Amino acid sequence: MKKTFSILLILLVLILGACQAIPSAPNQIEPTSTLEQVVPGEPTEEPTAEATTTPAVGPSTPPVEIKYAKYFNLEYKDGYKLLSVKSPDSSTALQYALVLKGSSPDIVEQNAIIIQTPIEKIISLSSTYYPMLEQIGKLDTVIGIDDSTYTFNETIRKNVENGKIAVVGGDGVSAKLNLEKVIELSPDILMAPYMNAQVLEEAKLKEAKQTLVLNADYLENSPLGRAEWGKFIAAFYNLELEASILFDQMAARYEEAKALAAGVSEKVDVFVNTAYQGSWYMPGK
Repeated sequence: MKKTFSILLILLVLILGACQAIPSAPNQIEPTSTLEQVVPGEPTEEPTAEATTTPAVGPSTPPVEIKYAKYFNLEYKDGYKLLSVKSPDSSTALQYALVLKGSSPDIVEQNAIIIQTPIEKIISLSSTYYPMLEQIGKLDTVIGIDDSTYTFNETIRKNVENGKIAVVGGDGVSAKLNLEKVIELSPDILMAPYMNAQVLEEAKLKEAKQTLVLNADYLENSPLGRAEWGKFIAAFYNLELEASILFDQMAARYEEAKALAAGVSEKVDVFVNTAYQGSWYMPGK
């Protein structure tokens, strides 16, 4: 009996020792650090809490911050997101309340334009919006543009040629907006430069129940400030978190290039942009 007890005691000690010798498995999931590993708009196989789609309701701490842009702001409210667009010639900001489809939150801002998200159809009245739409995988939501003359995006050009994208005018220079065509297309929003508001006859658009969103990215005085408007565009698709990841990666590359250029002793002046009707236009510094 004592011998049997001794054997059982030895076996128990060996088992406990083996359990303690097994190390816990390390966490092998590493944060995504390259653009190639992030596919905007497409969830990974095992999404983390930080990489999931941006919530439509506002947490106490906004997941996306606006760091460089001075002419728009993004706030997370109780049940909706609030985009505010500032104008240098007005003390009042335009406000867009982005509401998740199917929800009915109480909008505090009385003059805010309510837009259900994510949007599915957009008329883009500036070619500067194409890059971000392409990066977040939403270029196929463009159903109308102002003009294709200066468009270098191959997808947009092809879709104009095959009739998937309509040319509606409204560029503020050469062609008046075709309101009848806009109504026929029935977009969720029209996005246009702030400076084209009067040309687009906003009152007529409102009367026709068409939602005009004014974008003031061209007012920014820094490259990073202007690039950050990608978050503004992405917010209408509830993809501003994905846009923020892309922006941070781009900003890091920009700072590296800036530091490299700062060390160059011989610098050159670059004359950019293009000629239009006998005059050469270029952005201010």
